[in-house]
Amino acid sequence: MKATNYSTRIDQSINSIHLAGIATKILQHMDRVRNVSDLSQARRWGMELLQNARDVSYDDQPVKICIRLEEDKLKFSHNGKPFRIKDILSIINQVSSKSGDSGTVGKFGTGFVTTFQLSEEVEIKSVIQDGELPPKPFHIVLDRSGQKNEDILQAIGNAMEELKKVDDVPVVEEFNRDAYNTEFCYHLKTQESKQAAKVGMEDLEYNIFYILLFSRKIKEIRLEFALKDRQETIRYIQTGEGKMENSGLYRMDFEMLHKKEDDEVCVPNSVVYLTQGDITLAATWKDAEGFLKISESTPRLFVDFPLIGAEQFPFPMVIGCRNFKTNEPRSGITLVDSAASRDALVNKEIMGQAVALYKKYLQEAVALNCKGLEHIISIPEWQENKEMSEQWVRKHIYKALYNGITSLLLRN
Repeated sequence: MKATNYSTRIDQSINSIHLAGIATKILQHMDRVRNVSDLSQARRWGMELLQNARDVSYDDQPVKICIRLEEDKLKFSHNGKPFRIKDILSIINQVSSKSGDSGTVGKFGTGFVTTFQLSEEVEIKSVIQDGELPPKPFHIVLDRSGQKNEDILQAIGNAMEELKKVDDVPVVEEFNRDAYNTEFCYHLKTQESKQAAKVGMEDLEYNIFYILLFSRKIKEIRLEFALKDRQETIRYIQTGEGKMENSGLYRMDFEMLHKKEDDEVCVPNSVVYLTQGDITLAATWKDAEGFLKISESTPRLFVDFPLIGAEQFPFPMVIGCRNFKTNEPRSGITLVDSAASRDALVNKEIMGQAVALYKKYLQEAVALNCKGLEHIISIPEWQENKEMSEQWVRKHIYKALYNGITSLLLRN
């Protein structure tokens, strides 16, 4: 449309510049995804989708999640809230819709881009409900396969046109909050995408109990493997929590339901934890075995979800704290010796509290004569890390922990 005055032309230019900026940003994010092929990248897509599902749980109903892996596709479904208009626009335009709401971790921002390593075209089937408007189903495709701004803008336009068709579809008369109403479908077209899907699924199996402990708004995670070499469904359900007998430690219990063909086996599992303030220390537990060894695939730092890359962090247990100041890829925390680093100062204070809490945890575990103590006193060896001061770590973590462990065990 030809502008008839400067005001109209200015508005048109602002809109054009805004759209061009969105396209450029999306291409930059996609280049990062395309340029990285290590396994840590493949481990991130699951955490991003879990975070988004967690953030749309109902206040009075934790979310249930199902992830189904087939030979040529991966489906991620949940029973969270319907989309609002701003949520859909955020995911189409790839900008965060997180507005500082209490309890949110992140929603459809740059982290969501990592899921495109599975497929650069993602189908979304869900329900939209905004304000007083009735709930309606919608189906859009996010296409990020373009290599130019024009391609991305065209794909955004196509998604917007599909979204506008909701006015023409029937209303959802009886919306079921318990149903998996939202589905993200990734079509696995390459060997790399299939490998990324498998790696991410396997990684979830190692970390799922800690995720359910630290992210209380997730009630159940269901993993479905429909592959030629693996046909199995595993449901992880939180079944209860309370104090361990005659101690200050707590435990959260889970049922892990394995189903192969017509056989279903229930395997009980637990996480034993201790919380003080915003810090929680945790370790997995089985009644017959006591504390279990921490998997090499389990990061030792969690901010609701694991910091992928913190598997060798020098601490004998898993630490969960929402106040950690993470680095940009969320792979760890800074503990540098720099007075100018406010993040390092915060993290050092948290680690000092974690060390003190660990001593209380270990004291309770020793008093209970728990099995498997060797698994919660073993500390990964120091590995050079430019984000951490070796001198500070050795003094305030290694030495402080060793002194506490030695004095406690010698007394007993």
